[in-house]
Amino acid sequence: MYKFTGKTQKLYSKDKNGDSFIIENNKDENILLAIVSDGVGGRPCDWLASETTCTKFLLKFKQNINLPISSRITLSINQLNEFIKQSETECEGMCATMSLIVWQYELKKCFFVNIGDSRIYKYENSTLEQISVDDTEERSDKMNNALGMSSIRITVNEIEFTSGQSIILASDGLYDSLRFKKDIQVTCDDNEIDDSLNKLFIDYDFMARDDMTGVIIKNINVT
Repeated sequence: MYKFTGKTQKLYSKDKNGDSFIIENNKDENILLAIVSDGVGGRPCDWLASETTCTKFLLKFKQNINLPISSRITLSINQLNEFIKQSETECEGMCATMSLIVWQYELKKCFFVNIGDSRIYKYENSTLEQISVDDTEERSDKMNNALGMSSIRITVNEIEFTSGQSIILASDGLYDSLRFKKDIQVTCDDNEIDDSLNKLFIDYDFMARDDMTGVIIKNINVT
């Protein structure tokens, strides 16, 4: 048994939200797929870059159905990156982060990829662990890997995702809060994760410095 929820919210001073997310529960394949994407600030069309990351990856992933999961993910990301690189006119040069999980829930296998500085966490038994690695320069916040760049690094990781665990995907606008690590654990422990995540966003709205996006997938203990 599992629950999932997601929310995104633009910074009050912006016209458009530069973050996007998508959650797809494919019951034909017994796969739950989730993405959080953050359009890179300082590049054009951040809102379109993140939206394209979510929608175009999902389309390519469905088209590449005959491949093993790891190869399917890699090919779909490469195809997505080529599409973003071909953006023209005012959106030429747009870039985005990508935090992705593909969970084969019947097999208890979870594949994940992180490109950029959005993050993926695993939570279990009051312990929150960042399982992704930020693609930033040492001693700097400058990203060195993002969709839309001329070349990208793709590492497909695999973990077990078992009952009693939660996985969190978060953009930097959410996890940059000093309270995030404590508050997201409280959110994951709540039986009503949708209401709890909404409350967290309301609480953070007054101190937000960027668009915020979070996704939670909770693998529930069944007794």
